[in-house]
Amino acid sequence: MENKKIFILISLIFSVGLFLRFYNLGIKPFWEDEALYAIASNYALKNIFNYNYVPLYDARLIYPPLFFYLNAIGQMIFSNNEFGNRFFTALIGSFTIIVMYFLGKILFNKKVGLFAAALTAFSPEHIIF
Repeated sequence: MENKKIFILISLIFSVGLFLRFYNLGIKPFWEDEALYAIASNYALKNIFNYNYVPLYDARLIYPPLFFYLNAIGQMIFSNNEFGNRFFTALIGSFTIIVMYFLGKILFNKKVGLFAAALTAFSPEHIIF
């Protein structure tokens, strides 16, 4: 019975965290670093389809490359706008709620895992950035 309550609580925390991350995803304009992400994702998108395109400023040199390939897939699916560029970032941020629950559960107990998941789900730093 208690496992069912824990499952319902973590599902509720995850769904609220998912809603908070996707609520205003495409409304805000790009910030400066997100514009660099969009540029590098366009370069990654051109490299996926094997264009012979060499940019003058390669923003991928200072950031991890897998992130830009994920953003490039998001831009292919949702077109090249703010929502497409932020989709996988918000999705990965949502799954960190589950990761924090299991990390707290493994290291301490289920209550600490729920508390850590709730802190991650409702933290403004984690939602905005």
